[in-house]
Amino acid sequence: MKNKEVKSDDSGITFFPDKPHRYRILWWQLRKDGFDKWWAHLCEKSWFTDEISMAFMLECMNNEINVFGL
Repeated sequence: MKNKEVKSDDSGITFFPDKPHRYRILWWQLRKDGFDKWWAHLCEKSWFTDEISMAFMLECMNNEINVFGL
């Protein structure tokens, strides 16, 4: 599929697997449930490719919100 994007802002992260459709996870959800749970959930999605998963991880690491509990 084309036009896949991952974007983040102060409230969360948004995936655009097939524009105009989107999939949103809020930072508080990631902190509450844990990164591993969301990672496993997203890996079940057919649109969560290696490229998208890398972008997701980078957004989580580069965001000021501490989703990894470090």
